[in-house]
Amino acid sequence: MATFENYLVTDEAAKKENKNPLLQARERRPFCERIFKDFGADPNIGFIVNGHVPVKLEKGEEPLKKSGRAVTIDGAFSEAYGDRGYTLILDAHRTALAEHHHFDSVAAAVASGRTSCRR
Repeated sequence: MATFENYLVTDEAAKKENKNPLLQARERRPFCERIFKDFGADPNIGFIVNGHVPVKLEKGEEPLKKSGRAVTIDGAFSEAYGDRGYTLILDAHRTALAEHHHFDSVAAAVASGRTSCRR
C-alpha cells in the first residue's frame, strides 16, 4: 500500500498511518490474556504475533511488546522500515527473534561470511 501511496498520493497528511486500538492494547498483559481466553488458548503460554507492521526503533518502539505476550515481525528490507526487519523463529526447543540489517548484496555477504541478521 505504501508503494501505491508514494506514486499516486501527494498529500503527506493522507499517508499518515494511525495505530488502531489493537496495536496499542497488545502492550498490556491483561488484554493479551483476554484474547487468549477468547480464542481458547492457554494464557500462560499464548503469544500474539503481528506481521507487516514496521517497528520504528528510532521512535522507541521494540518488536517485543511491554506485555511480554506480543511481538511484531516484518522481514522487510526497505527504507520505510529503517532498512531492517524481524523474523520470528519457532522450533521444538526455543523461540527466537532475528533482527535483519542492511546488506549490500548476497555476493558480498557470502564472500565476507557475514549474515544479515542476529539472534
